[in-house]
Amino acid sequence: MPSNRQLHLGAFMRPVSIHTGAWRYPGAWRDANFNFERLKTLAQALERACFDAFFVADHLGLVATASTTFDEPFHIARRFASLDHLSGGRAGWNIVTTSNPDAALNFDPDRLHTLDHKGQYLSVRGPLHIARQPLLS
Repeated sequence: MPSNRQLHLGAFMRPVSIHTGAWRYPGAWRDANFNFERLKTLAQALERACFDAFFVADHLGLVATASTTFDEPFHIARRFASLDHLSGGRAGWNIVTTSNPDAALNFDPDRLHTLDHKGQYLSVRGPLHIARQPLLS
């Protein structure tokens, strides 16, 4: 077994706290959840402590959430490759499945068809593709 194994640490944080009244505590950073300078201070403290990620759900972060329920792996990989490039190799992926039933409204088994694209620079005949239905019609 290799001896160079490493443990990567990530902090899931809500700087002001999960408790809705925590902002009233004396000395609390009332705007810490939405103030970039405060978040940066916290992220830098974690970095000094050798953490690899600072994760704030649905607010900010280089660790972003993407659902695997209705997205093709290629699309997720492309998005995260961009984030990884912009962050200098420091992006992470919070993998989830969709719990929102409305997300399924964009898809319908009757709308499956074989991908058959012929363009000037790219021609593709491939597997079944899900034709997306607009949310608002």
